[in-house]
Amino acid sequence: IGIGVDGGASNDSGSMLGELRIALLLHRLAGGEGEVSWQEWLSPYRVLAMATREAASIIGRDDIGRIEAGACADLAAFDLNSVAYAGARTDPLSALFLAGDDDRASLVMVGGRVLVRERRLVEADEAAITARVDAATSRLVAAASKLTAIDYGLFQ
Repeated sequence: IGIGVDGGASNDSGSMLGELRIALLLHRLAGGEGEVSWQEWLSPYRVLAMATREAASIIGRDDIGRIEAGACADLAAFDLNSVAYAGARTDPLSALFLAGDDDRASLVMVGGRVLVRERRLVEADEAAITARVDAATSRLVAAASKLTAIDYGLFQ
C-alpha cells in the first residue's frame, strides 16, 4: 500500500501530513464496528514507509523514497518547536503526524533544489498563486451555477 496526494480533487489542501494522519487514525477502526487493539495499530514509522519507499516501489521508482547516495534528494523538514507539539517531541514522528496542527514544511528540497525555505516558496509568489486559483475557482463556480441553476454561493 502506498500513500500520497494528487491534488485538490481528492485532497483539498494537498497535505501529505494530513493523509498520513488520516491513515494512522482510520486504521484504528474496525469497519466502523469497533476499535482495532492498540497492539495492531499502524505505527508512524510504518505509515512513513508506506508514503516513501513503498509508494516509490509501487510506481516503479528506485530513485526516490529513501535518503541515500544515488537517490533524488527529495526532502521535507518540519519545525516541531512550537506549543502545538509541546509534550509530544519525545517521539518526533508521532508528534509530526498526530500532535501538531501546523503541517507546513519549514524546508523542502526536490532533486536537491530548495523549493521551500522558512515555510515560504522560494521560486514562486504565493499571493499571485492564491489570486490565480481564487479567480479560476470563481469562474468554475459561475459556470457550474449557470449550467445547473444552483447558487453555489449558498454552500460557502
